[in-house]
Amino acid sequence: EVIEIGKSMFKITSYSVLFYSIMMIFNASFRGSGHTMPTLIMQLSRLWLLRIPFAWLLAKTMGYGANGIFWAMFISNTVTAIVSFIWFKSGSWKRKILPIAKENIITEEIQALK
Repeated sequence: EVIEIGKSMFKITSYSVLFYSIMMIFNASFRGSGHTMPTLIMQLSRLWLLRIPFAWLLAKTMGYGANGIFWAMFISNTVTAIVSFIWFKSGSWKRKILPIAKENIITEEIQALK
């Protein structure tokens, strides 16, 4: 029975790995540009607002059992990848988060040591 569940899991979730990879690449771009809070919210939403409710709904309420949990993983990864792609295409993540200093702080600190 465990082997059958494992086979089922790989059949369902293997396709979502592509979406998960896309999502992680976009989120790394967002974090690198300084937009850390939106990516945190996306990741928390992926798990707490999508995956867990869908897992409960599909596994318990709709009677899919373990397959419902695997489909919830697929859904949460896919939806979050789509949201990440839309945000990436919007370009709003290119907006500067921190102002760039006009003076060269490092040079001033080195000169102070002399």
